[in-house]
Amino acid sequence: MLKRGFKNGSEKKSLELRRLLNLKPHEYLSARELASYYKVKIITPEEVPRFDKQCIMKLLKYDVWSAVTLKRDNTFAIILNTDHSIARQESDLFHELAHIVCGHDMSGFVKIGDTYFRRYNKEQEEEAEWLGGCLHIPRKCLEWAFRSNMSPQDISNNYTASDELVTYRINVTGIKNQYRYYASKFL
Repeated sequence: MLKRGFKNGSEKKSLELRRLLNLKPHEYLSARELASYYKVKIITPEEVPRFDKQCIMKLLKYDVWSAVTLKRDNTFAIILNTDHSIARQESDLFHELAHIVCGHDMSGFVKIGDTYFRRYNKEQEEEAEWLGGCLHIPRKCLEWAFRSNMSPQDISNNYTASDELVTYRINVTGIKNQYRYYASKFL
């Protein structure tokens, strides 16, 4: 369960960041642009020092991980699985950036056998999931898209998002109820 007001605050934060980056409320914000604003370095597994090439190949093909945020001396880096689609990478980056925007603690890692796994804080993951979606496609973007008669595919293309994310954001924002006339044309 998200804290009371978190959803509304996330929408406001998304619009505030767009304003700070000189974007209109409906304009596309790339995750890399937001990372640059927060001075977060985005790296691939190949760029991690002392990583074995075979390990990198296995890691990139391992579908259960998308991105991980590391913090060292108040500097953040996101290691991104570049084997995923561009839309998924964008979504993964927004999720990791949401952790940073929220000021979440880096929860550390736990070793099981010879493998390290990231520890998860369920509340922080839910917050990052919600805020990440708002950063990627805030309600204002969907309002603009509906008024512009954009199809879900057009929205996906415009915001570098998966069809699933677009459908999810349309459903959770209730936008299709507000714009029933537009929604009936393509949903």
